[in-house]
Amino acid sequence: MTEGTIFLAELAVVVGVVVLALVGAAAPGGSLAAGLYALVTGVLLVLVPYLGWDVARTDNAFLGLYLIGLLAAVAGAVLAGRALVRARAGWNRRTVVAAAGTAAVAAVLALALLVVRGPGAWRTGSGQFGLDVIVVDVALGLAVYLVAARLGRTAEPGRLAP
Repeated sequence: MTEGTIFLAELAVVVGVVVLALVGAAAPGGSLAAGLYALVTGVLLVLVPYLGWDVARTDNAFLGLYLIGLLAAVAGAVLAGRALVRARAGWNRRTVVAAAGTAAVAAVLALALLVVRGPGAWRTGSGQFGLDVIVVDVALGLAVYLVAARLGRTAEPGRLAP
């Protein structure tokens, strides 16, 4: 596969996940966690390469990574905002803490993967375009949603976890 094809596949996966997250009926705690995770991870996908890797400021291959990062950050802000608006009256503190904590742990894992993989995965001619990083980031986002939704259900008074 060419780098352009890999980028288009990554973009399709990210857009698909964003659309599913915004269209689907979701658990408020899970939506908040996934939104926070996407927001933070999207910002990291832009800032870490731009501020830490000289090649990221000169190689056009990184423009695709920046687009994916900005898309994730905007979608995360929308998702988290929507979750806050929809459920602000029905949440307790433990649900919010569970969502924020889950998102923070996953964002640290995404940051570690980004730093460990370094700029080589995106350089022009690498033939990779960071596919593994994007796939793992999306998988972490799904895990964040599922874990926070479950923790949110167990934290609600009067409800038992399934």
